[in-house]
Amino acid sequence: MAPKTFITERERAGEPKKYFGPIRLRQIIAENILSYMRARIEKGIANTTVNRELDVIRGVLKRARLWYRVAAVRSRLKKRLDY
Repeated sequence: MAPKTFITERERAGEPKKYFGPIRLRQIIAENILSYMRARIEKGIANTTVNRELDVIRGVLKRARLWYRVAAVRSRLKKRLDY
């Protein structure tokens, strides 16, 4: 991984890390991720930013082989949605 990519990914992981902080990976369920998405959108964060943060969450869960448990979560936001 290129040094700049590493820095960017670390920055993108900041908000998910704050939100999911004390929750163990095995305890994360689809509703947690949907709740995170709602919270970020309510703060006025752009869908593109939320999608990139979801990429980080997905990457962590895939690496831990736990993504299958929450894979039903809509992975991309194209427009603002009411959840």
